[in-house]
Amino acid sequence: MTDQETMVQSQAERELLVEEMKKRNPSGVVISSKMDQTFPLRRREIVEAGLPVKTLKEWWPALFTERQVFAEFKEFAKKNGQKFQSLDVQSW
Repeated sequence: MTDQETMVQSQAERELLVEEMKKRNPSGVVISSKMDQTFPLRRREIVEAGLPVKTLKEWWPALFTERQVFAEFKEFAKKNGQKFQSLDVQSW
């Protein structure tokens, strides 16, 4: 798959994610899966493009949920070689 095809696929997944978040009871499994699949696109849009927060909230609404904030933090910590094994997120 070319980079262009990957980007098109990621955009389609992002759009499905936005639709899932509009539901009364969005599926945590679907959201987690779509967020995992779209990580490279999200990173590019946040880091390289520097999108405004308003746009990020529209394009990535799940990113602003408690569950996803913790997931993103854990991913960040893992990718940066930091270990937060003693962090008890449930007690917050």
